[in-house]
Amino acid sequence: MKNNMEILSNKSVATMTGHELLELFQLLQDRQKESRVEKQSMNDYLGFPRFVTGIKELARVLNISVSTVNRWKSDGLLDEATYQNGKFVLFDVYGVLDILRVSNQKGKYNQPKYSNKI
Repeated sequence: MKNNMEILSNKSVATMTGHELLELFQLLQDRQKESRVEKQSMNDYLGFPRFVTGIKELARVLNISVSTVNRWKSDGLLDEATYQNGKFVLFDVYGVLDILRVSNQKGKYNQPKYSNKI
């Protein structure tokens, strides 16, 4: 996708076909959406640091017990937001909060808790 973007950005607009022009606009729209989502997620967690080191520090930041963080980590819930090298553990706090927000919406057997049926 980046190669395509580079090729299209180096080409003059006057020599582009209609398909190439539409593809360039689509790539630019996708890039703008990604930056909006990233900025939005940064604003959602203003009171939290971006990264913390260690299980105790994550428990302190989230105001939960260390055993809860250990349970989540051993269950694999925090794998996407955990970076570990030997004993050194780094947690992406924003990623952890996103995971918890999504997992909170699921009930027993990974089915949605709330149905949108009227």
